[in-house]
Amino acid sequence: MSIKMNKLHSFFTKLLIFLALATVLLSGCDAPAIETSQEQILEEDEKLKEEALEKEKLDKELMEAQQAKETINTSADTIKPEGSCDLIIITPFEFAALLMPLKDHKNNTGIVTKIITLEDIYSNYQGRDEAEKVKYCLADYKKASNIKYAMLVGDSDKFPIRFTKTDRATEAAYDTAFYGTDLYYADLFKPDGSFDDWDSNKNDFFGELAGESITGPLNVDKVDLTPDIAVGRTPVSTADEVERYVRKIIAYEQDNTKSSYMDNVLLISTQDPSLSELFCANQNEVAAKLLKDKNITKLYDLDKEFFNSEWTQKYSKEEYEKIITGKVKENAAIINDYLDKGIGFVSYMGHGNMDVWANIYTSEFVSSLNNLNRLTVIFTGGCGTAEFATLPPYSAYTDINGVYHQGTNNDEIFTQTPQQPACIQQENNPDSMAEVFTVYYDVGAVGYFGFITGSQSGFNSTLNYCFFEAIVNGHPALGDIWAYMVEKYYETQNFPEMVSTPDWTLVAGFHQPWKLFLFGDPSLRINGVKK
Repeated sequence: MSIKMNKLHSFFTKLLIFLALATVLLSGCDAPAIETSQEQILEEDEKLKEEALEKEKLDKELMEAQQAKETINTSADTIKPEGSCDLIIITPFEFAALLMPLKDHKNNTGIVTKIITLEDIYSNYQGRDEAEKVKYCLADYKKASNIKYAMLVGDSDKFPIRFTKTDRATEAAYDTAFYGTDLYYADLFKPDGSFDDWDSNKNDFFGELAGESITGPLNVDKVDLTPDIAVGRTPVSTADEVERYVRKIIAYEQDNTKSSYMDNVLLISTQDPSLSELFCANQNEVAAKLLKDKNITKLYDLDKEFFNSEWTQKYSKEEYEKIITGKVKENAAIINDYLDKGIGFVSYMGHGNMDVWANIYTSEFVSSLNNLNRLTVIFTGGCGTAEFATLPPYSAYTDINGVYHQGTNNDEIFTQTPQQPACIQQENNPDSMAEVFTVYYDVGAVGYFGFITGSQSGFNSTLNYCFFEAIVNGHPALGDIWAYMVEKYYETQNFPEMVSTPDWTLVAGFHQPWKLFLFGDPSLRINGVKK
């Protein structure tokens, strides 16, 4: 249509409207069309006002949410280190506010504490994956603020875990195994002070160990092995678990009545024809050399010749010993009775699994405890009682490319080196006895030292000894005990740099402290704090 025709059409339209209005006015009739239009205008005005109020309300909520986020981030201080700091708590943002009471408690009792969120770390630090970004942040804080402790808040579905690569002679797994370790977050620097990424050959596999199926260097990635800070993991997946463990820490540190039971030590060992002698002898050595001033209860069979030593009479069966026999339920009842009365430290040496101490105790009995004000600290030398994360490629896992693997335990066969596992395993998050004792209930333990996978006899005995040696030598916090155990272990062992003949025991022994996790607050003071 031409411009001229458009103008003509517009003119006639306006003329018709004018004539219609004139007719209405001349006839004296109301103008319902106009009134309707006015009503619509009023309704539209009201609608606009409502929308404006709704927008104002929404803007206010968004502003408050942003202020809350900034408050949390401010309470955690800036992402970059400023000033001195003793403890850094790293957590998913969703748990940050719930950790504020812990931060306040620590700051008020002499431990300078900051909270940093994983989201801030991911946004502000470079790294190949989430775990490496966290490690760069920790290294930054160690250099700038000289932190002593790092509390890692999150189970394997929430907080990144570093899976290290180990040579294991398993054909279906292409002679490869991946095991998680938090020692990665503690061993920040090489001997020359440079950052240690645990990947010296730059092949994107971390902490590689060899010697079970191939010969050559044992410590392929030349891991330093010396903790620069002490780390502990709080294996939480829910807000309830966070709040519960925070309560346990604060109550434990503020309890000035712990002296009534902190000297009580419970030593437990498995019943096994091949291992009882070794484990019981280890517990007896600990008791004789380190715990002379403690109140010791031994729960294991003493009917062995090697107990006939010069100090045996001090721990006579009639006065101090209880023999674990019969069904697990009966055994667990005996252990719970002691824990309810108050035990400072527990050591279990023997077979284990994800939720089992051999024929002695299972995780289902933790809920029956009544030691709310008498929380304990546990070391266990059993295999896998701290299996809080999957064990690729045997167990199902998701790799760094997002590919899901069912694992060799479910008949998957790898024809080449399996892909590095993703740092966070959303779908493969097992529950272990360590989690049940520490974060599932208000009762149980405030700290748990345990192995994520196999714990080899002899090597675990050394760590059991180091555990109590650290305590009696005055190391004040759980993290100090853990770091001492790692350092002392390597000081007392003599591992070769090169493996000339494949030997799985060498690899297992060298690997032992990597598999040892501290579940709990690494800055937790075992003797509490003065009010």
